[in-house]
Amino acid sequence: MSGTSPQAMLRELGDLIAGRQPAKVLYPLIATDLRRFSPDISLRRVRSIFNGEVSRLWDDEAMAIRMALSHRRNAKARREFARAAAEMARKLAEHGVPLSDDQHQVVQSLSAEVRA
Repeated sequence: MSGTSPQAMLRELGDLIAGRQPAKVLYPLIATDLRRFSPDISLRRVRSIFNGEVSRLWDDEAMAIRMALSHRRNAKARREFARAAAEMARKLAEHGVPLSDDQHQVVQSLSAEVRA
């Protein structure tokens, strides 16, 4: 899995979903994310992967982990970009540099996406 263990990837996924919650809280949240891409993955299987107790990872599980993690990383990057764009627009306005209508619409759409 591209040099990163499935356990490490699930731990990162858990951090992206709910910060530093206890593992017991994260298992069902992670399972819900993984079931978008691998509907049959069980909570017990998620817990086993999370704790590094599996000796074999099935292809569909590996793909589900990569897809869910990619989805969460992309969502985080979009939120950070939208925050930076809003902050830049605010600072420009403070210095008397207004945004064009098109620029203002872009910032507004980014902000709306973050709130959704």
